Amino acid sequence: MFAAALVLGLHLAFGWMMFGPDAPEEPTQREPGRPADHLVDGPDPLQRAAPARPDRAPSRPHDFEPGAPAGDFASPTERAAYERGVSYELARRESLARQYDRAYGEEIGAIMRLPLPNAWHALESLAAQGDEAAADALLVLSACTAEIPERGDTYRRARANVVEGLAPADAAFVHGALDTELLAIESDARTCKTAGLDGGRLVSLAEQRLRAQDRSEPPPTGANAHAWIDYYRRAFSAPEVSLRTTEVGSEASAWLERLDAALSPEQWAQFRREAPEHPALAMRVAYCAMSRCPDLPSEAWSASDRYIDRAAEYGFPQAISHVIDRHAAASGLAQAHAWAEFGMWVTASGCFPIAQSLEYAQLARQRALLAARLTPPQFAEARQMLAVLMRSHGNAALAAQGCTP
Repeated sequence: MFAAALVLGLHLAFGWMMFGPDAPEEPTQREPGRPADHLVDGPDPLQRAAPARPDRAPSRPHDFEPGAPAGDFASPTERAAYERGVSYELARRESLARQYDRAYGEEIGAIMRLPLPNAWHALESLAAQGDEAAADALLVLSACTAEIPERGDTYRRARANVVEGLAPADAAFVHGALDTELLAIESDARTCKTAGLDGGRLVSLAEQRLRAQDRSEPPPTGANAHAWIDYYRRAFSAPEVSLRTTEVGSEASAWLERLDAALSPEQWAQFRREAPEHPALAMRVAYCAMSRCPDLPSEAWSASDRYIDRAAEYGFPQAISHVIDRHAAASGLAQAHAWAEFGMWVTASGCFPIAQSLEYAQLARQRALLAARLTPPQFAEARQMLAVLMRSHGNAALAAQGCTP
């Protein structure tokens, strides 16, 4: 989690983090019992995709002014799209805060929502008393201490590359999301530096802990800038925490553990017969099938379409992208366009705790290519199909991504 919080690679690695061998609360945006189909009334469901702000604010959402570096926009539509990108990133950070509630318990989760210096000192005090969950949460917060040369320039170059070729409104959405993400990271970095919070404090904490347990060893030295993390981990073992976006029962958990150990052809056949229906399993198998990961036998790589389809229905963007390509290759342009819009809508909700603005850009690019080929009757058909997808799978997708209906 520490490494993932440091750079733009957080976006690129999210699939492996959530669905790989060590694998993936509550969307708060829906009234109880209210179906997703009420969102399709009107010209563009993506205009309504960002959820309402939750009553409980994210840990540190107001350390910056969203949109400050946006520059001028050619139209009010672009400005509105930029602001939806900002709202997406704030909702995504709230989803991450909910994930910490689930992982560490509500008491530590509430501490992590405090202003950064207050949260750091409170967790540091608990860790000094031997609370390993607090120690792990403190390691997460310490990402603010990472020295990343030219971080802002890296984000801005990535932003320019990501939005190239997108429609202006889609580019503005991604621009707003990435600006807001970067501003938050930079604000946290400044706060930690000003408050004197750095990795050295965690090293001292670890040294005291090891000494108290008669396991004393000197702190690391040398050129490896991350050696202190291993040292800290030897002092405070990582607790057993769940970082999945949905509750996983014992049966699904058992199959996830078998996937961690890699399935044999015989186990794969058994999985297809006996594994329960669960978003975590569908997304995990879909991810492995599409990436040809060794957790599945090779024959599973080309025999997993039903899991990829289910993962798409649960809002997994890579699976949706795969389904789009499959429909487009079979001349199902209306279906492909509907799936692209469905994926953009789910992503823009901000339910998933890991940043997905790059996945949004990929889906937007696919949608633009399809839109250029649609006839007016096909476009009307695509809108009808989108309404069906949202009615059939909208709430389940939001829940699977980390929200509750």
